[in-house]
Amino acid sequence: MKVLAIANHKGGVGKTTLAFHLIKALAEKGHNVLGIDMDPQGNLSVSLYNDRIPDEHHVKLLFDDGKEHPVPMKICDGNNGSCVYLLGSSIHLASFDSAGATLLNYFKLKSYLEKKLWKKEGEIEDVDYIIIDTPPNLGIFTMSAIVASQYLVIPLDLSIYALDGLRELTKKIRELSEEINHNIKTIGVLLMDSNERTNMAKSFNATLTENFGETFLGEIPHSIKMKEAFLDNVPVWEIAPNNKAANKMREVVFEIIKRMG
Repeated sequence: MKVLAIANHKGGVGKTTLAFHLIKALAEKGHNVLGIDMDPQGNLSVSLYNDRIPDEHHVKLLFDDGKEHPVPMKICDGNNGSCVYLLGSSIHLASFDSAGATLLNYFKLKSYLEKKLWKKEGEIEDVDYIIIDTPPNLGIFTMSAIVASQYLVIPLDLSIYALDGLRELTKKIRELSEEINHNIKTIGVLLMDSNERTNMAKSFNATLTENFGETFLGEIPHSIKMKEAFLDNVPVWEIAPNNKAANKMREVVFEIIKRMG
């Protein structure tokens, strides 16, 4: 069981878009994949299940002492027959953030996954991959995802604050890893929604290549097709198979899958 978190404490960098496409790509390859939405905005949940998440499938149950463990929801695509599992989220998750920011709570997701506690609640198949989407901060939900994960991908946007944010994130992860003796491997840094022809984008590419080498996965060009596909709940390569951004996204997600092994 491979567990990967997608994290950056800055919003609008494409975390959910990347998580959605990874989940869809893994399902296309025939893997059992569980998506976990740790963001109270619930955008990954909406992209996979366009309705209210029932309480029994809500990730908030992990942090609500005395409640039952959440059970992953099985969602099947009527077009290609592939299915994924989801632990969903909504704004109700936010109430557990600041009040529950203790080291003990950082381990609740990890324990749930390692012990496969959903097995006690229903007949859920084993999963091959778990993809965790995180909120735009370094609070309890992002830290819980990092503690539970073996692998990390960090998406960035093209902004003057992106590199400072990346340094802060990697510093925080290193400090947490040392505190709890947890070694998470960063397998990808990715520049999302980039205008690759600008001098700023070229400069970013050079800096990221210099600092991260093969860990830098390159850039996903800006394309309105990405947003259209996300709103239609389908991978961008399905609605725009010849689009440059779609082809790059497909290339990147399969490279990430390869790096997870």
